[in-house]
Amino acid sequence: MSAAGGAPVFRLSELAGFFDQEIATAESVAGPLTFLTRTGIAAPDSIVGEATADLPDGTLVLLSVAVEDTHPSTVFTASEAASFERWVRSLPED
Repeated sequence: MSAAGGAPVFRLSELAGFFDQEIATAESVAGPLTFLTRTGIAAPDSIVGEATADLPDGTLVLLSVAVEDTHPSTVFTASEAASFERWVRSLPED
């Protein structure tokens, strides 16, 4: 998976925690600083809240800090989000 500015690297355990709803946001550990989150979680006046204000709550998004504007790098449709979660869960644990 890549976002604007390159390919972020995430810890598999953190992605699993994100999909298990143990954490609200997963942060990349290498590559451009990127966050995987859902809309509606951040405060409306935060950078994330402002960048995702026009999207329905619960939409899965990637936000890359390397991008100058405040728009999500990637917006997942419901089926893409489900497919991505299935893929993450199929990977061997780190």
